[in-house]
Amino acid sequence: MGKMPKQKVVSFPGTASQLVKQGLEQLKAGEKEQAVHVFRHALMHDSVNPDASYGLLLAYAEAGQLQKAAAWGEELLQDRTSDFLEILQVYVPVLAQLGRYDQVVETLDEVQETKSIPSHLREQFEELYTLAGGMMQTEVDTEQYNNPILEDRSSLPVEWEMILQMGTEEQKLNVLNVLRKEGPETWMSAIRELLARPETSPLMKSFLLLLLKDWQVEETIWVEKLGRKGEFAPSTLPALEESSSYKESSFLLDSSLSDKDPVLLQHAKELLQQLLLYYYPFPPSVQIEVLAAVLHFETLRQFEPLPDEQGIRDFYGVAEPGFKSMQQEYERIQGFIQEI
Repeated sequence: MGKMPKQKVVSFPGTASQLVKQGLEQLKAGEKEQAVHVFRHALMHDSVNPDASYGLLLAYAEAGQLQKAAAWGEELLQDRTSDFLEILQVYVPVLAQLGRYDQVVETLDEVQETKSIPSHLREQFEELYTLAGGMMQTEVDTEQYNNPILEDRSSLPVEWEMILQMGTEEQKLNVLNVLRKEGPETWMSAIRELLARPETSPLMKSFLLLLLKDWQVEETIWVEKLGRKGEFAPSTLPALEESSSYKESSFLLDSSLSDKDPVLLQHAKELLQQLLLYYYPFPPSVQIEVLAAVLHFETLRQFEPLPDEQGIRDFYGVAEPGFKSMQQEYERIQGFIQEI
């Protein structure tokens, strides 16, 4: 990615700094895509503003635009116009998420020669360096693990831990597929631990529970997820599309969209499945009518700029405060809803 394009923008005193402040507020509020646009706008006013440059890197990373974050971070490190330690704290984890472990190792090899790194950052970088080196080895070890001739599999939990921390989506799904073939006997304690950990992503917890359901595990499992806790017997959990939340919401969407626009209905149901999978096994903590109304609105918003919010709320019999609250929650989790 090159420098921000020079455009004919009338610059006013303080404009860039005001936009940086606005962008940071949007990031804090979870409005990541909007923050990207704001930071880009700030750089159009002041192309060498270090706060705007760092803000754009952070916004790219938070919004899941990892390729752009990696390219922008690399350019900032080459220019040396921003605080390189700040940049590295975002850039190196982005490389890890992209599975570019060789670049993580190469970058941190250079960093280790810098003597001015604070001790807490040095520890963080050393941990990333170790994990990245382990992941590079894991790519070889996982291939060996899939070979049925290999009998010693005792090292897989450590490798699995690395994949869950730093692996790509493909690598994480590969681990789940390996586990699916193995059965529950070897991996139940590790799965229990992952389901109880706050840092395991909500979607990964959903996949692990569905894996236990496939295995017909009858013993109760403790789950901590999205600030909620509970014990569940996976074998008794409903399939996603058999849950009451899905059935009732789907019925409401059918009643409003099936005759008018089957394509929109399909999109709305896809959003419903994504959302319920994110919360699984807990149901959304809102009325079904509110959930259906927001999904109807969000689906329309993909195709037209200003959907008739009032008309949608009236159709579902939903009051504005409840609708707005659920809409804000939906917008807040957009960056995480498909993140394993």
